[in-house]
Amino acid sequence: MKIITQLNNYFKQKYRQYYIYYRYQNLDEVLLADRLHLLNNIASPQLANIGLPHWNGKYLWYSDFNEQGIQHIVQYSVGKGYRGLLTFGNAYRCIPSYSGNTLRYHRTAKTTKLMYLNHTPHWYGYMEGKKIVNSDEISTVNKASFQKTLTKNLRRNIAIIKEWFDNHQSIDQNIASLHQNLQKPPFRIGTPLLTEEYLLAFLYHQQHNEQETAKWIQAHFSKNLNSQHQKELLLRYLQIDPQKTTHSLTNT
Repeated sequence: MKIITQLNNYFKQKYRQYYIYYRYQNLDEVLLADRLHLLNNIASPQLANIGLPHWNGKYLWYSDFNEQGIQHIVQYSVGKGYRGLLTFGNAYRCIPSYSGNTLRYHRTAKTTKLMYLNHTPHWYGYMEGKKIVNSDEISTVNKASFQKTLTKNLRRNIAIIKEWFDNHQSIDQNIASLHQNLQKPPFRIGTPLLTEEYLLAFLYHQQHNEQETAKWIQAHFSKNLNSQHQKELLLRYLQIDPQKTTHSLTNT
């Protein structure tokens, strides 16, 4: 078994070396203007077909808010090493983000923000060590490579993204999905400022469920991401009496 493992690791390493060598052949990096032009020409029509008709001129495509105040978003992110990736998820009319000592809503085109973030299955498979390379990476080595990998990514994932949107149309569906994430956490690099617990607190607040709102904002506070002032600000917004919480506001 040890020999088999060593051989397997050897061939994986050789494959990665070949992949890196192939990747950087004919290097002529796709710069911002060309990148945006190709994203608009290739991605915008396909994302419009699944209900995201709006493009912010850069790296975000988004829907209108539905009747329950939920917005679907796809985002292109620039990565290191001449690569990019697509992420997707939801934003919520009822949920602000926090910055410094203020809360900020994201209800306009200029303030659109992806809150409940998801990656494509191949990204998760690669990060979890189940795949040798991330075949969903979008290469910016040159225009031909960018166009090819972006097209491949969309062809593979557009139906997956649409299905996720279809299954996350209501507040109840989003609450259930966030609970599933907590029970079986997906791979993640770092801790997002808007945690699952934070999103749950505000979604339950939207449903006027005071007990669950208090429970989940306290669970968010336990991650020690907020200053004391931010905690007090969030509790005031959520109409929670600090004296009735079990989590100390001074624990920053």
